[in-house]
Amino acid sequence: MTDTLIYMFLEIAKKNGRSAALMARGDAEEFSSLTYRQFQEDVESFGLGLMSLGVKPGDRVGLISENRVEWLASDLAILGIGATDVPRGSDSTVQEMEYILTHSECKTVLVENPAVLKKLQSIKDRLPLIKSTVVMDEMYRGGIDDVFPFDNILTKGRKDRRHHLSRFHDRASAVKPNDLATIIYTSGTTGRPKGVMLSHENIMSNVRVIPDFVGIRPGMVFLSILPPWHVFERTVEYVILSTGSTMAYSKPQRQILLKDMALIRPQCMASVPRIWEGIYRGVMNNARQAPPTKRRMFSFFLGIGAAYARALRIVEGRNPEFREIPAWLKAARLAKARGTLATLKPLHKLADKKVFSLIRQKTGGRLELAVSGGGALPPQVDEFFDIIGLKVLEGYGLTETSPVVSARVSDKVVLRTVGSALPMTQVEIRDLDDPEKNPLLPGEKGLVFVKGPQVMNGYYKDPDATELVLSEDGWLNTGDIGRMTIHGELQLVGRAKDTIVLMGGENIEPAPIEFKLEESRCISQSMVVGQDQKALGALIIPDFECLAETAKELRVSGEGKALLNNEKIISFYGEEIRRLISAANGFKSYERITKFRLVAKEFLVGEELTHTLKKRRAVISEKYAKLIDDMYG
Repeated sequence: MTDTLIYMFLEIAKKNGRSAALMARGDAEEFSSLTYRQFQEDVESFGLGLMSLGVKPGDRVGLISENRVEWLASDLAILGIGATDVPRGSDSTVQEMEYILTHSECKTVLVENPAVLKKLQSIKDRLPLIKSTVVMDEMYRGGIDDVFPFDNILTKGRKDRRHHLSRFHDRASAVKPNDLATIIYTSGTTGRPKGVMLSHENIMSNVRVIPDFVGIRPGMVFLSILPPWHVFERTVEYVILSTGSTMAYSKPQRQILLKDMALIRPQCMASVPRIWEGIYRGVMNNARQAPPTKRRMFSFFLGIGAAYARALRIVEGRNPEFREIPAWLKAARLAKARGTLATLKPLHKLADKKVFSLIRQKTGGRLELAVSGGGALPPQVDEFFDIIGLKVLEGYGLTETSPVVSARVSDKVVLRTVGSALPMTQVEIRDLDDPEKNPLLPGEKGLVFVKGPQVMNGYYKDPDATELVLSEDGWLNTGDIGRMTIHGELQLVGRAKDTIVLMGGENIEPAPIEFKLEESRCISQSMVVGQDQKALGALIIPDFECLAETAKELRVSGEGKALLNNEKIISFYGEEIRRLISAANGFKSYERITKFRLVAKEFLVGEELTHTLKKRRAVISEKYAKLIDDMYG
């Protein structure tokens, strides 16, 4: 395989010309396909069209759009003519767009639709470097100077392609592995976003090893639902192309997603934990609303499945191990687990036939690899999919690592870990207070450091920020806290900057507590607080459907703040929190939640959440400062 993204694509398109590369919905809600040969022609034509607009090697091109065929065609065309793209989502605010396009010095911008164009035009006077804009939406017909419909540029490029195709390939052959492919601006939980510089080689280092590492075969069918301006989805799309596979575009909304799964019957899908959590909650809610007999049957078979899955993980060596255990104890556990499997095998077969296979069928019935990234899977969700026999290959990475650092492998899914490091990638756990010490031993918690060919070149025009996280010898301080198993799998436990320090000096990672709280069907979201306080507190966002059911059971009337301030409701949530965050569930006394407040509004992307669904803790703390002060008052 060649060493640049554009030549990877051209090489694979030549080999798989007649195979379907992309599938997307048409006007009739049916999927239409584009072959590799057709898609290659579009990429080459659009690249020539961009050249006619004056885009030169090294130019930065803004790419503000969600996932669609035109995004990937634009991306590959930009890379093919030696330029660098600067991607961002269509829901970006005017302020984000102005900062990113100015900071990256973009001269050309591609936008998804007239709505994004309108935002861009509102700040046109503050973006003097931008000379031309292209609108992808086919409904846009032009009418503004220096703003062109995508189809017009594509048509112009097709005409040039008939006689001057070599111009595109001359540009493509001049692209080098270390050339800058993209500048991706982090969503940022605090402060201004930073521009992560990734070369062709950074991303290609992932593309080369991921298929064999996780078990992706040529010709598989993928369902694509994530925004491609996140490097996770973007690299997945390159991996799909590199294997000559087919990618069908869908949406992350549950009803659309399930409908498309049934229609496309994908073999692979990449998503974020929120998608899997949504499917899990949907299944559990449906079970709760079923008639009593079916509800009891579901609960019984789920219990059988859980016991069987626990025993199978012991037999297959798929539990995370952080210290060596005596051989006699290991043998005893193994013997007991084998006995459990033999005893439960008939019931487990029945459970699979009556329940688990029906749930798997909702995904189309062919889903072999479900890749999850962009955040940690809640433990109960992770275990649920293991129970029903659906492999979720959770991985770990950052924008700064192109993104994959580690991943579970299909033949050994170790729950509660993000798998082992990719080939040519080193991971070390270092002391929180003194990272220069020797790496910590398995089981010891510390800062996660990464070194490998996928590590970024640095932050664009920000050497100080780069120096803070990237050493001269190539080690990246991820800012994450984790520990290694004795077999080399990585487990994440939190973020260094999220650590809460109580007045007594106790250091607490909020994420495991929040995961446990959100196991409750009556808690949708939560954020643990308590920095410099005597004890922990929490902001709790109820699951409003469950809240309504609970209010009815407790004979409580009212809505909104009146309902959340009701003593019976508060007492119910207090009992739920104490049940979950308890010694029985492995929490220490100083990890208990002693105070909490119910919040009537969900955390939203672009406000309290980043675009990768991480909590902007500083934003939340500031927004709810009065509520938190009242909690501790």
